[in-house]
Amino acid sequence: MSFDSLTTDHSAPAVNLLILGDSITLGVADMRGADVVAYVDKTYVDIIRERFPHLQIRVDADLHRSTIAGTRALGPLLAAHNPQITLLMLGGNDADPDWKRFVVSNGRVARSRIELSRYIENLRTMVEMTQAAGSIPILTDMPNQYLERRSKILSELAGRDLMPIINANGGEKFCNEVLETYREAAAALAGDLAVPFAPYGHRLAQQPIEAVVGPDGVHPSQHAHTIIAAQIISTLEPIIKNANTSFVGSPT
Repeated sequence: MSFDSLTTDHSAPAVNLLILGDSITLGVADMRGADVVAYVDKTYVDIIRERFPHLQIRVDADLHRSTIAGTRALGPLLAAHNPQITLLMLGGNDADPDWKRFVVSNGRVARSRIELSRYIENLRTMVEMTQAAGSIPILTDMPNQYLERRSKILSELAGRDLMPIINANGGEKFCNEVLETYREAAAALAGDLAVPFAPYGHRLAQQPIEAVVGPDGVHPSQHAHTIIAAQIISTLEPIIKNANTSFVGSPT
């Protein structure tokens, strides 16, 4: 199916999309410590804007935003923007390993920043808040990281080679298994709540890791943003059609 051919009914009301995101939504490609050193040329948000030029997109993103911070930010944003659709583009910071604890404990403490049960609880809360505001929520998952790249940066920040203790505690395989657990849980929640789900992280995990991760080993590359956009667009398109709004897709 192609969504290249779109027509506009100017008599219909415009559609508002709120995106609640983190550094991925900001287009970060390379981050060293607390400093962003590079962005992608075109984010998934830019690509969505190009595909749906009359869609009114409001973006609220923060570099390290977790679902905990997202639940705090969402209420005022829903009240301020009154979106018909809300994309909850969060989760990567929740599933990410707590590297500080990992390093300090010499690898004995290997856990995500936000435990899985709290992550799912927060997603559920945000879905309920969104629906109570009369908006359609869209859930997503998160991408893998490339530890071969990321470990070099982490080692520089720690002042020692961390790869031996990373490998001793399961390495990239273990890290990817944890991320897959979070992805599966988000997909299951979307099914339980009967809300749209954009599995962009699952799609990225099927690609060569070096092609979809930026120089810092964690943020999506430019190629990855095109894949992210495609997944979200395919989720958005039927919502827009079913709402009988100003967009009418012409599949070919």
